[in-house]
Amino acid sequence: MKENITEQVMYDLQNREDRETISGVIDETYARKNPQISPLDPKLVEEYPDAKLHKYYSFVKSGFRILGFALIPFYLPVAVVVLIGAEVIGILEELV
Repeated sequence: MKENITEQVMYDLQNREDRETISGVIDETYARKNPQISPLDPKLVEEYPDAKLHKYYSFVKSGFRILGFALIPFYLPVAVVVLIGAEVIGILEELV
């Protein structure tokens, strides 16, 4: 039994074109094998996050964190507000 699982895993790893998509996104291989299904069908394609906007939010969040930690020894209340702001930006970052 263990050998069958190992063989199946190795087969899946080595044969990329035969893999089925798990996330529900129609990839090129699936579209080639099933030409009746359009890969641009909105029912079948997930919305991908905007990578550039996500990166922008991440850099801004990092800047807020650096500033917040730098302010701790000098002015703790402002540092706390800045660090809370960084966490709010982190939440917004994940929603992009």
